[in-house]
Formats: sequence, C-alpha cells, structure tokens
Amino acid sequence: MKESAITIDANGLHYRDLNFRLKEMVSAGSQHIELRNVYGQRYIGTNLNGAAEIHIHGTPGNEIGNENYEHIKKLYPDDKAINYTVGELRGIWSISFNKQQLLNGIGSE
Repeated sequence: MKESAITIDANGLHYRDLNFRLKEMVSAGSQHIELRNVYGQRYIGTNLNGAAEIHIHGTPGNEIGNENYEHIKKLYPDDKAINYTVGELRGIWSISFNKQQLLNGIGSE
C-alpha cells in the first residue's frame, strides 16, 4: 500500500528552508511529499539522502521573475506544461545517479 503524501505549504518559504524540511522528511523515511504554493523556487530537493516522489504545485513566474518567464516562453512557445491544477497529471520524471560513477567523475576534469 502506498504511503499517503505529506504536504508542505511552501508559501513564503525561502528555498533553503523548504529544502531543509524536505531533507528532514526524506531522512525520516517519507517517500511521498506534496509541495503546495510553490512560486518559482529553482533549487527544490537538493542534497536529499534518499528516494522520494515529490509533487510540486504552484505558479511559475514570481521568484524567477517575469522577464525570465517571458524569455522561457519565447524559447519554448509550444510548452503546454503550465496552468495545471492539483489532481491533473501532466507527466513524470525520474532521475537516478550511480553514486560511485558520480564520485569517480568528480575532479577528473
């Protein structure tokens, strides 16, 4: 049975504070986390020490700035991955790293 998602309201949280909470939850064994009211934070989920499925709900534009958002829209005019609401599935990604290969590659350049 899938663990129910733990919800974090990111409204007003700096990305460092949000990442601190995420790291605590993942370290405690949480594997399903839902973030609400995310407004353009760029560095979500950095330095986690475990696997977690993180669903992010929010609005692009605020912290990345409208000028940058306009530039992104010019670069990707056919992007339809905006204005979704909670419960609407739009896609999924999975990122995994081989820790040993990653460590072997550090400093090799």
